[in-house]
Amino acid sequence: MKKLYIAITAAAVFSFGKIQAQDLIPGNVTADYDFTTAVLSNISFELKNIGSITTFDAVTCELYLVDIGSKEYLLGSADSDEFGLAAGATENLSIADIDLDNISGLTTGSYYLRLDVDVSDVEEEDNETNNSKTYTDSKIDFESLAGLKEQLAVNRSLKVFPNPVMGNQFQIQLNNTTDQTTFVLSDVQGKVLHGIPFYQQNQTLVIEVSEIPAGIYFYELIQGNTRYQGKIAKY
Repeated sequence: MKKLYIAITAAAVFSFGKIQAQDLIPGNVTADYDFTTAVLSNISFELKNIGSITTFDAVTCELYLVDIGSKEYLLGSADSDEFGLAAGATENLSIADIDLDNISGLTTGSYYLRLDVDVSDVEEEDNETNNSKTYTDSKIDFESLAGLKEQLAVNRSLKVFPNPVMGNQFQIQLNNTTDQTTFVLSDVQGKVLHGIPFYQQNQTLVIEVSEIPAGIYFYELIQGNTRYQGKIAKY
């Protein structure tokens, strides 16, 4: 698991003859990213008021993934304290863990985090140009695992037992499927020995193999154009 820590610092700015108002900026952003699961977790960030006046209302902050071009993907948002943020103070905010495979339209590639504060422009700030920060040292390499996760989910719902087969039959149990599914058993030459359709959820089928010699066989679970493969032995 890769630990991400991104920091930005800023100093208060004063103009002669002018009292600075509230000025909200993004602060530190921290997160854990697990490339193997594509999950971004323990996400927290800071909202800073470097102005001289307390904010009056809650403001919304949004965290994005952005690529090196112009695409952006909203990860989540958090609202600051409705009682306002004192001058010179920092508020810590967080959002829930995110499975990047669930972000619509996100494709394999490299991305960075961007934090936008006061996205609804609730506060009239002294400086409106520093409400967004892209953290270029927060590189996240994303590879879509949607297909693999789908396959693992199907594999968990599929039970072929006993394996190895010591007698003349084995059973197939498939749970939690609503798609039309076919179970196919083949020998090592690819000859189909059985093709069994599933018509309902939680169905258990008994496959008779008394006429099949001992050896290694392969099975496929077919759902539309998707195929999941496994191996079974008969002794």
